Amino acid sequence: MTEKYCYDKAPWDYNPDLTKKCLLAIAGVIQKKTRECQQERLDFSKGDSHYSYGHVARAWRIAGLKELILSGEYPSLRLLKEKGNGFEFACGTAGLKFYSASPEEMTSSMMKLSSYECGQYSLKLEGGAGEELYWRIMIDAAPISHDLLSISYVGFNIHNEVVCNYQVPLEQVPVIYSIDKTVKEAKKLSDAPFQKKTTTRKSEVI
Repeated sequence: MTEKYCYDKAPWDYNPDLTKKCLLAIAGVIQKKTRECQQERLDFSKGDSHYSYGHVARAWRIAGLKELILSGEYPSLRLLKEKGNGFEFACGTAGLKFYSASPEEMTSSMMKLSSYECGQYSLKLEGGAGEELYWRIMIDAAPISHDLLSISYVGFNIHNEVVCNYQVPLEQVPVIYSIDKTVKEAKKLSDAPFQKKTTTRKSEVI
């Protein structure tokens, strides 16, 4: 991660679509789903590993974010891509993707622009002045306990230079109440890759 800027501004100073209220709500979902997955799913005695937990935790976070987006409570949020490592959503004009790493561990592959972001870059070229920033949500957790350490919104330019690194004050995130539908969706997403597919022969159907 290239560092040459003073991080004295928040995301909404660069893009008014990234309101503090909306970003804190997103962080609240990530925080809650991380803790729920840690408490309800992580069990090394049943064969869980740190690697497998990472995939499960991601699924829980995706399920929670999807529910927040589809709730309509924040009209500026919308889904762009739903599946796998390519999960992406937007807050107004800004595309958002999340990764499990600290801002300092951010790599060039994490900064690879999606097709939506490439489209935004083209629009910026046509529009003229101003620097377009692209956004990643970096989720840092303790390596052994998986306790949540920080959630940061990192904005970078087309040259992969980090311009904004905003760490969310976790004590300010809103309380997100548990909804059974979210847990069921999370379990479905996290269990799906491990489910064995079965087929029924035509001759077995009466």
